[in-house]
Amino acid sequence: MAVSRPFLLGLIGVVLLGATFFAVQNARNASSGDSAPTQAAQPAQPQAADSAPQLTPKQQLEAAFKNDDLESASFDAELSFSSQGEKNAIEASGSFEDRGPKEMPVVDIQVRVDVESAGVKLDGGFVTTGDKAWFTRGDTAYAVPQDPWDKIVEARESGQSAQSAAQATPQLNLEPGDWLRKVDAEEGGQVDGVQTTHISADVDAAAAAADLVKEMEGAGQLPFNVPAGIEERAAKTLGDAQLDVWVGKDEIVRRLSFQLDGKAGGGRAVQMDLRFEFSDVNEPQDVSAPSKSVNRLPDGQYGVFASGFLVGLGGAFAMLRPRRSRKASRSG
Repeated sequence: MAVSRPFLLGLIGVVLLGATFFAVQNARNASSGDSAPTQAAQPAQPQAADSAPQLTPKQQLEAAFKNDDLESASFDAELSFSSQGEKNAIEASGSFEDRGPKEMPVVDIQVRVDVESAGVKLDGGFVTTGDKAWFTRGDTAYAVPQDPWDKIVEARESGQSAQSAAQATPQLNLEPGDWLRKVDAEEGGQVDGVQTTHISADVDAAAAAADLVKEMEGAGQLPFNVPAGIEERAAKTLGDAQLDVWVGKDEIVRRLSFQLDGKAGGGRAVQMDLRFEFSDVNEPQDVSAPSKSVNRLPDGQYGVFASGFLVGLGGAFAMLRPRRSRKASRSG
């Protein structure tokens, strides 16, 4: 199950896209890098005939993001944007367990949205035991109608939804390793009882954001036109970025943090922070049906979100074997 690479790189992509929004917005307002030298390769050290070759810190990081061995875990995450003492945050926690390419995974995810700048606060979630599913809000669970859910399950079992998802997913020609600078590794101590290696790197956020936006524009995945000179504008808008990853000996990421400084409208400083941690990796997860539920979807904007979410859910879960499931909530 290839959770690590697309999931974690996708989360970093969310941060970079959010940061790039400021660059694009500033470019619109204004108009209506040299890459760091590549470190010289170190001479190879003699290896014993029966010992494995030693990976460089960058190779260790790339190996962790390409790892396909994450089958289940509990997780805790937060994505926040802070400026002038105001913090907007999206927090998520829960657990998942993959059950193979043609069987529905079990998932329990709870999301808390607190966006002061937009006056949005929300606590909600989503639970599925595979054969049934619920949206949750506070102590109430809203059962997903069984007929559409059965169709999602059947599509998963037949493999049809996996084919549709693969066809609908844009192929982005990106090399995240090209954005990394000063990659170092050291002992990371224990995370959830597992000895880790702590890998840190500076990230060329402007180059990453520009590459990501241009690739998504080419794939027709952006809702806006990219202004000319996006690289230069991104460099003026995006500042220092730092990536820290704690990797177990099994090459599975246990903890990740990503910090990025940027500028919003009027040159206002903005700090973006992504934190993510796995626990109970590849252990059975306790995901059970809610104790009480009502046989309808929620009302209001949350209900609108729930209905729209179900439309694309088949493809999202079809990709959970090669990817994973996530919810971005909004409303009231």
